Amino acid sequence: MKRAYLKLHLWLKAGCERLTMRQRRIILITVCSIYFISCIGLIIPMFISEKETEKTEQTEIIKQDVPELIDTPILKDSLYQTENFEQSTT
Repeated sequence: MKRAYLKLHLWLKAGCERLTMRQRRIILITVCSIYFISCIGLIIPMFISEKETEKTEQTEIIKQDVPELIDTPILKDSLYQTENFEQSTT
């Protein structure tokens, strides 16, 4: 594997040295612009808002899945009711 990497590295270096400065600049600008476009493609969706109908449907589904016990507030009395919790000593 190491030998193949070194061969590839030397071949690529020799190929790049044969390029003119203008060709190097064109390759550099092309690679940088592809990278820039792909980064923008990943960042832009964060700032675009989704449709309101999709959000309301998702929240309705989430509300249906959550049991009522989780939705009720915790009362101070409920923390001190130890008789409801049974521990097995077997």
